[in-house]
Amino acid sequence: DAKTGSPELMVNFVTSSYKPELLQPLVDQISSISEVVSIINNVNTSVGNTSVGEAEYILYGKSSISEALRGITFQISANSFFQTNTYQAEVLYRLIEECAGLRGDGSEVVLDLFCGTGTIGLTLAKKVKHVYGYEMVPQSISDARRNAENNGISNATFIQGDLNKISDNFGDQFPRPDIVISGYLFTHYDFYLCYLLSCSRLMNIAKPWPIDESLHLY
Repeated sequence: DAKTGSPELMVNFVTSSYKPELLQPLVDQISSISEVVSIINNVNTSVGNTSVGEAEYILYGKSSISEALRGITFQISANSFFQTNTYQAEVLYRLIEECAGLRGDGSEVVLDLFCGTGTIGLTLAKKVKHVYGYEMVPQSISDARRNAENNGISNATFIQGDLNKISDNFGDQFPRPDIVISGYLFTHYDFYLCYLLSCSRLMNIAKPWPIDESLHLY
């Protein structure tokens, strides 16, 4: 718990159907562990190894757990992404801030692709003009927006969408970014980034966004 400092654990069962009576014996045993504050059942009827189901049921306790990272408290749901190793995440996010070379005068716009629950962008928000986060998973976007509100961060906007299915008006959703941060590697990523930053704004401006030394990708 980010407020009390006591550890919180969430258990997420992923099943092909919803049969809580079969899970109840396990729930009774696991819930007796003091650190366990949430037990969730995600139902995934598709063939695959994804843990993100079409439906989510709370079998015990809360719908989310909280974690503190770089002075910000994050609410984490079962279907949202959050770094599991918080100690190393602190190191990683400090490194990202150093490599980004932020001016710190509140004039820069950051675009955080695959932003998850907004951890990277929200930890940078106090040093930039605005943070825009883009993420496919609806629950992650919901958590990111809630995390911004709960921490009093007003210069962060989170957009739900699939980067594999972007349209030509993708760039209309935010101003030209000074810094782009991506936590995902694409095949032929340079070509993809050129398309994302150049072609998406052709409808609104006279020339494409230049990809030069003022734009950094980490």
